[in-house]
Amino acid sequence: MRILTFLAGAATGYVLGTRAGRGSYDKMMAKAQHLWDDPRTQQRIDAMGDSLRSKSPAVGEAVESAVSTVSRKLHEPQ
Repeated sequence: MRILTFLAGAATGYVLGTRAGRGSYDKMMAKAQHLWDDPRTQQRIDAMGDSLRSKSPAVGEAVESAVSTVSRKLHEPQ
């Protein structure tokens, strides 16, 4: 009987908490969408993308070098 009472209380708390939490979630998502749609945000995202594209060849070379070094060390006789 105690477990049934506990489950009923937990279910009631979940339902009430979900309803209260949904309003906060909706507000948070609306604010996030507003921030995402801001032209200043989009300008920053575009600038970061351009920066990453310009640096990607150097990053690729560094990764290739690191993989080569690790591979060589793994295959060295000990």
